[in-house]
Amino acid sequence: MRSPKLPDHLGFGASERTQVKVVRLNRQERDDFLASRRLAVLSTNSASGYPISVPLWYAWDGKAMRMFSMGNASKIARLRRDPRVSVLVSNVFGEPVRWVALEGKVMINEENGFRTALGLLARYEDDLGSPSGREARKRYQAVKPLLVELRLVPDRIRTYAEIED
Repeated sequence: MRSPKLPDHLGFGASERTQVKVVRLNRQERDDFLASRRLAVLSTNSASGYPISVPLWYAWDGKAMRMFSMGNASKIARLRRDPRVSVLVSNVFGEPVRWVALEGKVMINEENGFRTALGLLARYEDDLGSPSGREARKRYQAVKPLLVELRLVPDRIRTYAEIED
């Protein structure tokens, strides 16, 4: 599928207009994209049926996505009522347009929350020995009994990427 050239009235000059082709990411491209440090947007269902979305750190192993939360958080109450979710991981401004959306049911693991939180801290914090790294670890240690792991083995994965043609 080709996108039309961007019109001048959208603020793009003639030299900035390009043709793009929309493609799906293959498995390796998808896994490489998800391996980079990004935020996942977890969407859960409210009691009234409206989606509620929150950003979370995540790790993807090629088959499952792991996240963590406080066990007393509102999102956990929503997940206990209805475990169906959608998770979106997107490009950031300035990168080529691409995203991965995962859908399925989240499993809540009461035992692995602290371990998952520390693993994700190591993934997202450049230096665990830095003041911010030590402070985050201290905060997680203080709430260790309350942390839960969220694990999503997706039933459906959708991908999207634009490439210049």
